[in-house]
Amino acid sequence: MMGRMGMYGTFQRVTPAELARAIADPRATFKAFDPRAEGEAADRLFHLDKAWHGVQYLLDSAGVDLDAVFYANVFDGFGDDLPMGSYLRPGEVAAAAEVLSAVPPEALAAQYDADALQEADVYPGIWAREGDAGCAWLTSHYEGLDQYLAAAAKDGDAVLFWVW
Repeated sequence: MMGRMGMYGTFQRVTPAELARAIADPRATFKAFDPRAEGEAADRLFHLDKAWHGVQYLLDSAGVDLDAVFYANVFDGFGDDLPMGSYLRPGEVAAAAEVLSAVPPEALAAQYDADALQEADVYPGIWAREGDAGCAWLTSHYEGLDQYLAAAAKDGDAVLFWVW
């Protein structure tokens, strides 16, 4: 992960057994995390990319409980050398998918105000420059997240969320 610029948000689908190992040793789990994975491993990832904070801002503005989708359980013990990590157990993934299924992309788009996002210092701080194009970027990522969590819920997976 050397050479990257900025902060990225990535979801990683894991089995319940993999989640148990992640809870037992989150540092080792993150060190094994490969955001550039290919093949089947890549299919288990969803990259919110740099849109993670903007999607969170719009969801929060729409009245969605962010803990239910992103931060139900935050890993302890991460210092400056590792990013923020959290996880959802399979039942929590199903609940998050249900929450998102009730929020159409148009509801998020209605919350979009480039000036407000810029004023609130929402990462990555491109809102004044991008204007309304930023709305399409965020809602596109949101739609992908909605589909990703629905598929994870259907398969009984847990998910890890990394901001790295």
